Amino acid sequence: LTDQEIKFDTLMFFLAGQDTTSFSLCAALHLLAEHPEIQDRLRSEVLMVLGKEEYIDDKIQTPSQSQLDQLKYMHAVIKETMRLYPAVSILYNWIAKEDHDYNGMLVPKNSIIDTYIYAIHRNPKYFENPSKFDPSRFLSDSGEESKADNFWFGFSTGARMCLGSSF
Repeated sequence: LTDQEIKFDTLMFFLAGQDTTSFSLCAALHLLAEHPEIQDRLRSEVLMVLGKEEYIDDKIQTPSQSQLDQLKYMHAVIKETMRLYPAVSILYNWIAKEDHDYNGMLVPKNSIIDTYIYAIHRNPKYFENPSKFDPSRFLSDSGEESKADNFWFGFSTGARMCLGSSF
């Protein structure tokens, strides 16, 4: 890469991350304001894990990774927010390298194949009551991944996974 390309790519990473993060935070705040019972449960979890005293009177500390890992409900709220309001709703990823038969439909060579995340996330085949804000769909009693995790594409996956996925 040339210096100019590196500068451009760096700027794009910064701008893309800023826009999508602010969109997701606004969506989460909106949903939490509409669902005070979920907001209360989330607040209780945060106070239980992070403690009350450590985060008042100018004693704000950065949470440890161990503490962040304990915030299971918070992670579920984030996933559910991004399921309902994905910051990026379509992935333009693939071009068919050859003709392909998919369930009796021909996908001709050189066709552009997009993934419509919004449609997957709102599909009742994968998510019961898909329009409902329900973070608990991402929780399981056993601590394992929930069924909902199998159909959630908030950050995409694989080599093109969003760099902000662990942000």
